[in-house]
Amino acid sequence: MSFFLRRMSIYYKTDHHWTSKGAFYAYKRLGESMGFYPHGNDYFDIKEVTDSFYGSLYSKGRFRNIKGDSIELYIPKKSENCTVEYYDEKKISNSLYNMESLKEKDKYTVFLNGNHSLLKINTDISNSKKLLIIKDSYANSLVPFLTGHYNEIYMIDLRYFNEDLSKFIKENNIDDTLILYNVKTFFEDNSIEKISW
Repeated sequence: MSFFLRRMSIYYKTDHHWTSKGAFYAYKRLGESMGFYPHGNDYFDIKEVTDSFYGSLYSKGRFRNIKGDSIELYIPKKSENCTVEYYDEKKISNSLYNMESLKEKDKYTVFLNGNHSLLKINTDISNSKKLLIIKDSYANSLVPFLTGHYNEIYMIDLRYFNEDLSKFIKENNIDDTLILYNVKTFFEDNSIEKISW
């Protein structure tokens, strides 16, 4: 029974983020509202990459005798090639995952190597559709589900991004925009005031 509950959890017990399962459910609902057909569970190989993740709630709390969380990655069974360009680090990667993070304390940064002011994902999807995601860290574990639907995905974290947002959207011919935050950040983060259409 405990194994079943663990597999179904949509939030980590030691961290404030949703699990990959939680992000998967959000992706399914996004498909309904954004006009793409989301893939089902059977499209992915679900791989547990660690069972010793202790996140932000664990760091803030005083409870120490608890088992760590598992982090799962949903890897498409059919290869989806992509490149990730990190503008702030002037670095390009061929993976959405930074597996080296699994050796560190903040294992959640396995998803896109944590937060960055701006990054661009190019995929081998040939539909020429471009998506801009204005986000906090919740988006990091959701974006891997979207690479099968968009040719280009831009991610902007307004806490670190200081360019003109409207100009960026026009210059890059963005088709769709997704604003994705956890509720607490959305109401408390003053950087969201940078959004003006």
